[in-house]
Amino acid sequence: MKKGLSIGKINIFLFVIISIMVMNCWSGDNTSQEMIIPVLSSNNKTDLIIINESLNHKIIEHKTTKTNYNGHEYQLISYLRTWSGAKSDCESRGGYLVTITSQEENDFISSLIGEDDIWIGFTDEANEGDWQWVTGESVTYTNWIPGEPNDSGEGEDYAATSTSGGWNDLADLETHYYICEWGTSTPPPDFSFPILGLAFLAVIPELYFGRRINKALSRKSKEEVGRT
Repeated sequence: MKKGLSIGKINIFLFVIISIMVMNCWSGDNTSQEMIIPVLSSNNKTDLIIINESLNHKIIEHKTTKTNYNGHEYQLISYLRTWSGAKSDCESRGGYLVTITSQEENDFISSLIGEDDIWIGFTDEANEGDWQWVTGESVTYTNWIPGEPNDSGEGEDYAATSTSGGWNDLADLETHYYICEWGTSTPPPDFSFPILGLAFLAVIPELYFGRRINKALSRKSKEEVGRT
């Protein structure tokens, strides 16, 4: 029986190690190494600083938590990127650069912003003057600052908002913070299948070898009793 229990412990240990490896591989970009450091911010809330070492340089991002509103999730990403970079990053996270379809949602977005000029998913890069959301949804609401969009700079084809809630068109040469949005149609990753599958694989050796060892011990015990 001791041998059977020993194999069971080994299987549990292997199961835990493999599960950690699977979840680590599932956690996003595997081409870089990330270290997450919790810190206490000035507002007494815990922020996470992600130090992402990639291509021999470090990217430091103050990671905020997601906020729920009207069935969607929103997250302010406090790392400076161009509009195109922000759009790509939101998509790599399984979401999209935020879209705003009502005054109420615009007010909510403004409440998340800590400084002016936050990228939103509104652009007329495909056709000058024809502003569209990155999701392709209908344009039912806008809140341009008076006189905007004016396309005064070089390629001001990308929208940003501010704490005041007003929108401005800017060029993709600029870098700003941005907000990612996740809709109800984008469920979080489901780890249940690989974990349950690994658990099943971990049990098989225990069932097979444990029974064989128990049978061998039982047979040996009967033989010893027969000799006596």
